[in-house]
Amino acid sequence: SYALASLPAAGTAGRLARVTDDNRGLRTDTGAIWSAKGRIFYAEDSDISPSRTAAQNLAAWNILKGAIPSTGAEIIFPHGTIQFSGPIDLTESSGNAPIWVHGAGPFATTISIVGGSGHGFDLTGGNYRKISDMTVQADAVGLKAGVLMARDSSGRESSFNRLERLRIINGSNDWDSSLYMYGAESNVVDHVILAGLMPLVSTGTNHLSYTSTFRT
Repeated sequence: SYALASLPAAGTAGRLARVTDDNRGLRTDTGAIWSAKGRIFYAEDSDISPSRTAAQNLAAWNILKGAIPSTGAEIIFPHGTIQFSGPIDLTESSGNAPIWVHGAGPFATTISIVGGSGHGFDLTGGNYRKISDMTVQADAVGLKAGVLMARDSSGRESSFNRLERLRIINGSNDWDSSLYMYGAESNVVDHVILAGLMPLVSTGTNHLSYTSTFRT
């Protein structure tokens, strides 16, 4: 048994440890981090939180992303505003397994991208991604879109993704967009508010299913 803060360094996949001072109890060593529940990852367990710096949160995200199993994962962000110093990568390089990233609600969890270049959440070539229940604030200079769903350089489309119960805010210059789609196939946008100078940009061929409320 261990206190949470005294867990040994992760690195032996499959090892179990009982944590005595946290209500999630049993942890599994994924080989990269300690996970409270196999395919469910709590961001705070990986030192991603409102109290950490943007650079610390991005570094911790990259470690957490590397721990996602080939069968996919659910990643839960806490209440509050969590800053990142660069984009959150959910591209094809993250694998093709389902990845669900969500917060506690669009007015409870804010993911704020305060630096870097590219896009807030980048789903280029990514399939079976779901982002829900948060505000995505991605209006730092250098960011082009709050969420990008696009075809990658090899022609792989961004397909079968879902955006649900979100506010997506972007607008640091006249060419920014909240949601940018290029080569996005069979995706669903449900109960999403787009707030920006250019709320929605769609170029190339996109087949997108809108369900329920979609507002700019």
